[in-house]
Amino acid sequence: MKRSAYLAHSPSASPSKKGSKESSRLSLRTSLSTKELKKQLTHGWKASASVSFKEEKVEVIGDPFRVCLLEDFLDDDDDAIEGLKEELMKLKLHQKSNDLYQFKQSSDLNGMKQPMISAFRDELKENCLPLIKEVTGIPLNDTIDLTCSKYDYTDTLLCHDDRLEGRRIAFIYYLTPPTWTLEDGGQLDLFISKDGIPVEVTKSIVPKWNSFIFFEVSPISFHQVREVTSASKSRLSVNGWFHGPSIAYPERDKTTPTFAPPISNEVDFLGKWVNPLYLDVGVASQVKEDFQEDSQIELPNFLLDDKFEAVCDALKMKSVKWKLTGPPNRRKLHIADMNTLPAVARECFELFNSSAFYLLLSQLTGVDLARDTATNETSSSSTSLPVTSECSSDFEVCGTGSGCVQSMQPGDYTLLYDDDVEEDVFTLDAYIYFGGEGWSTDVGGYMCYVASGEEEDLLTVTPSRNTLSLVYREGDTLRFLKYINVRATEREIGTLNMMSFMYR
Repeated sequence: MKRSAYLAHSPSASPSKKGSKESSRLSLRTSLSTKELKKQLTHGWKASASVSFKEEKVEVIGDPFRVCLLEDFLDDDDDAIEGLKEELMKLKLHQKSNDLYQFKQSSDLNGMKQPMISAFRDELKENCLPLIKEVTGIPLNDTIDLTCSKYDYTDTLLCHDDRLEGRRIAFIYYLTPPTWTLEDGGQLDLFISKDGIPVEVTKSIVPKWNSFIFFEVSPISFHQVREVTSASKSRLSVNGWFHGPSIAYPERDKTTPTFAPPISNEVDFLGKWVNPLYLDVGVASQVKEDFQEDSQIELPNFLLDDKFEAVCDALKMKSVKWKLTGPPNRRKLHIADMNTLPAVARECFELFNSSAFYLLLSQLTGVDLARDTATNETSSSSTSLPVTSECSSDFEVCGTGSGCVQSMQPGDYTLLYDDDVEEDVFTLDAYIYFGGEGWSTDVGGYMCYVASGEEEDLLTVTPSRNTLSLVYREGDTLRFLKYINVRATEREIGTLNMMSFMYR
């Protein structure tokens, strides 16, 4: 097969006019095939520092990991490249959305017959693949994963390393508008790592029309596609992986939350903080019945109004210090330094981590967080609620908890991994939100529950003012915080904070 791939046409068709798409071709820029440039690229790939060949519009980035950037990747034939873009834009793109990403993606391009898509695929196999093999020295085979991705307003792909059996070189070919700028978002962000764990972005690459990027998939190749913030432009690309012999990877980092007994045994907390509706035995019984049927429930107006408003105001104070918490391949959260919380906010947190509240949760859900010391029965079978010491003196807590105070800021998220599964472990999750009037699901920031290995959502918990959300889950049911996008800023929704707890 010839080096240049042409647009197929009928032999009986009349000759095409010069410059028309029918006579256009897709081929690598000629200078990329010269021995001198190949030698320079190979040297740059092996070098520890970044190397730039400005005249050739080529750069090898050395830090935080090696990335090769080739501008003007294909020969300067705008008709051919536009023809490729038009074919891609006509494809049926599938909406992809989970904890890690949100964008549109095509089916496998390897099986598609469109002329320019076929031409581009052939050029990758016949000329780009041999070039990358020579430059990197990696023994790549002929397997190429190839798809088209389209990122629109608020779409993103969060921190990951691309590891998967056989993947050795990742690549991206950009077909973004020539007018694309830094303000449009969509940059390829590269993370520096420490001990195999990503720390922070130290290099960003703005998408550029007709440019090609490739890098080795490795234990430190952590990267992300930053959120697209343009409402009028699309970040279109062809991307995929060249395959070769698999390499060994270290086990992923894993952090396990610390569970502890309740910090307070004072039972008069409840009457001072909780809406008396939920302290009524009849109401609590109905709540438990509904909860046990669905394994989840939302209790609106849970805290007394004056207490709730006081906590909202307290969490907005500048004296509260929010610590950015990672690592970014697991989460990006803003967690409060408990020592900086105003007294009323600290007292509210202690409410949810008190013995009295454990007893109340047992009444509202039937979950065994406390037991009657006289009968050894769960407190959920009691006919009284723990509002006073008299009605709770015969109970002891048998559960533990873990919690935090969180500021819901644009760009925050959590991610899932298969090793998050904890067999034979049952957890009661509790959330209560402060502020954030007008919050909606298209902003993100909702808690999503999925079964391990499944794609369909089981449940979503959307932030709602002064609503206590309770969810009971098994160990193979996982949860994640959906990425909070730029709409949270643009709509001026206001500050949203959350107290989040897990009980076992």
